[in-house]
Amino acid sequence: MRRMMRAGACALALGGMIAAVPAEAKSKQEAWAAWVERAQKIDFALKVQDETVYKEMIKGACNGVTGTVIGQGMAFPMWGQELIGVCRAAKDNWIYGHRKGAFCKDVKRSAKVLARAEPVPEAPEADRLAKDISAIMTEGYLQGGCK
Repeated sequence: MRRMMRAGACALALGGMIAAVPAEAKSKQEAWAAWVERAQKIDFALKVQDETVYKEMIKGACNGVTGTVIGQGMAFPMWGQELIGVCRAAKDNWIYGHRKGAFCKDVKRSAKVLARAEPVPEAPEADRLAKDISAIMTEGYLQGGCK
């Protein structure tokens, strides 16, 4: 309790601003490389036609996506963070049927956010990958009977 009070006093002394930084913050280059690697796996999995293979591939591609996006020691732009939304829509909604009412909303949102991708000097292929995933999500939105 006393330690928590001291930590609170320190936070107040610093103007109440405390930022959580991972113990080993990665460079922007490394963070974007991890993002691209994850996005490539998701992109590939989304293109698989066989439903059984798709389910296994998207589970594998999405496993750990939150750590890839949040645990890099830097803030990705909104479109870069949307890999989490893609996995929520692709894995939780398409495969497990969770949040069935939110399927169309999630897919539409992910496609819209990823379509806004801009070039990144640290990863020239990132914006192309994001836009490719956006196109796949848009196609899924239309095929899923969404309006």
